[in-house]
Amino acid sequence: MKKDHVSVMRVIPLLIMTAATVILSCVFSLIKEIYWDEAVCVCFVDMLFLMIFIYELEYDRKNRLIANNIATNFSKIAGGYVLCCIINLLFLICPAFYMPVMLFPLIMCAVGNEFLGISAGLFFVIQYAMIFESTSGELVAYTLMILLAGGLAKTLSNRRARCYVSVLLLLINIMVPAIFGYLATQKSDPLSYLYGAICGAVTAVFSGFLFYRFRKGTDRELANCYLDILSDDYPEIKKVREWFPAEYAHAKKVSDIALLVAKRMELDSGLCGAAGFYYRLGKWSGKDYVQAGIERAQNLNFPIELICIIAEYNGEVHKPSTPESAIVHMIDALTIKLEALDGDVAKSTWNREMIIYQTLNEFSSAGLYDESGLSMNQFLKVREFLVKEKQLL
Repeated sequence: MKKDHVSVMRVIPLLIMTAATVILSCVFSLIKEIYWDEAVCVCFVDMLFLMIFIYELEYDRKNRLIANNIATNFSKIAGGYVLCCIINLLFLICPAFYMPVMLFPLIMCAVGNEFLGISAGLFFVIQYAMIFESTSGELVAYTLMILLAGGLAKTLSNRRARCYVSVLLLLINIMVPAIFGYLATQKSDPLSYLYGAICGAVTAVFSGFLFYRFRKGTDRELANCYLDILSDDYPEIKKVREWFPAEYAHAKKVSDIALLVAKRMELDSGLCGAAGFYYRLGKWSGKDYVQAGIERAQNLNFPIELICIIAEYNGEVHKPSTPESAIVHMIDALTIKLEALDGDVAKSTWNREMIIYQTLNEFSSAGLYDESGLSMNQFLKVREFLVKEKQLL
């Protein structure tokens, strides 16, 4: 892996977030016309937050907690942060208790993760409360709503649950401000439910229709992680190339073919390429090679999807559980068989074709791919592709 260093592509988004924070505080201060000593206190809180926030960004990046990827450049996070600042300004006209604060953690969770979402949301609320002297009840209400939104954000990745979560967010926006507003004034204003419904509708629209689009873009950064661990200067690749040249040649062949097949089948080609190379990771690591492969992959902080395929090596402990795992198994098994037979069987087109058909049909008949989600039509397409491109094996 390339040595980690300060990247301009990461520094620029950090500077943008810093500038957005300062501008937001200045605009708030000018609107409220606060004194210079109060402005200094606000500036101190801003800098304290930015120090912690930037530290957390770097920590999460290095530990692949943002899009499972150390190569992320924070551009999406900076975009989400600036959007939250704009929302902060646009909704200053809202009455007490009725700012759509649940949008802050939802947006930041969509472009980052839950911790970044909740911490940014709480900062915006604290900043607003300091400058505009919010009541304790308003601050508690907003804090509660941010924590609830941060907790529910991860559920929005489940398409089936998205509708129910959106409805729940709508209800929270109506009921929580109404309850805390009543506790503060001992009065119930019918208009409060209308304000809550408007904020809730905005939040529900984002959670139901936009969150997935934001999150999909963030998750796509995972592809960069696969590029990292397949680069020629990645330590594990350098080690196997130097110590086990035969294993390296086999892994490279399986990886290249798996990547081609995945692209043809419109599956996760990055995952298939990485899994193809590291499928036999346990063989390089220890005697109990399945468990050794899992432990080594965990030590290398590989994405969980890749670790799952390594854990399903050869179907010995677990059958392939995804189409990508099934494809890697097919190609690895075929490559091993054809490599073993190359010295004994005449290299005719007929023999190689028959070996591919026979081997894959045996796997399918044995029910090895029943739990993978690979349909029969997909299986046939993979088989025909491998027969047609038999020279690759």
